[in-house]
Amino acid sequence: MDTISRRTFIENASILSATSLLQGMGWSRMHSSGSAADRSHPAEGLEREDIVITDIKVTPLSYKHDGEYLWRCGGLYVWKSDAALVEVFTNKGIVGIAEGSPYRGPDKLKIYTDKYITPILKGANVFDVDFLTNNQGHNFVAQGAWAGVNNAIWDIIGKAKGKPVYQLLSNESNPSNQVKIYASGGVSHA
Repeated sequence: MDTISRRTFIENASILSATSLLQGMGWSRMHSSGSAADRSHPAEGLEREDIVITDIKVTPLSYKHDGEYLWRCGGLYVWKSDAALVEVFTNKGIVGIAEGSPYRGPDKLKIYTDKYITPILKGANVFDVDFLTNNQGHNFVAQGAWAGVNNAIWDIIGKAKGKPVYQLLSNESNPSNQVKIYASGGVSHA
């Protein structure tokens, strides 16, 4: 009986698992020319390009209002607003820009992204977005961090394809660029 090292076993098992997962996701159909309505996931059918993630940067932003408050909702007074600017850099010079959830704590999103997401995604092709960012939110902070990265990757794909992301994600052949708005009656702006 032949023996192999633990490292070789783990590497081979990882490759086999990834291959099985990609086949289960319909990888062979991802490059077909079917209609948008027939897709099983958003990136299916997009022509792949060699666009690889080289780095991810999260910049926590915060604005503190000098006045009494920015807005209020019932008895809640908001005097500060936060954001987490996410930038995904590529080997082709295309930079995807998005925002992680501001309600998860921008500093926490940066720490999580730097520690977990960036090491995983460096070297990955952006056209594997459905595989890379699918079901990665295992806690409150992770969900907010992965959301920003996912949206930034789609921004890259849109820029590479020369199309707005809403067209790439739509199942319609001619999607509308109109957005229905919703207004809440409980907010009072200063």
